Amino acid sequence: MPRVSEMRPALSVNNSFAIRLEVCIIAGVFVCFALLPSLPDIPLCPYAWITGKPCPTCGTTRALWNLAHGRFAASLAFNPIGCIVAFALLRRLAVLLLPNSRTIRFIDGHGVNVVLLALYLVIGFMHFYSGAVCK
Repeated sequence: MPRVSEMRPALSVNNSFAIRLEVCIIAGVFVCFALLPSLPDIPLCPYAWITGKPCPTCGTTRALWNLAHGRFAASLAFNPIGCIVAFALLRRLAVLLLPNSRTIRFIDGHGVNVVLLALYLVIGFMHFYSGAVCK
């Protein structure tokens, strides 16, 4: 049975454009986060805005912003999920830019996706039930 990474369709003009667009969007997010001196003071979580209670992902945007500025401890304090999201975005960039690399084929496997999803859910709910405050 072929691996998931071997089942990719051949690049067409439309597929190539979609890949370039995805790379630009992900890279643009990283650049914006790195260049912004601070995040806007607006509520980013609709769940917290409506209910007044934090959700499992509350603080992830601020965690990513702190990661982009090299503040790892602050990032983990806001929400540890930010590290998982950053890894997933960087992994996606690597898969898009270096699709034929042996290492990339390994980290693009189904098992890695399952582990990332499990970490995301477990850490998110641990953060949620620890009484984290979404500001």
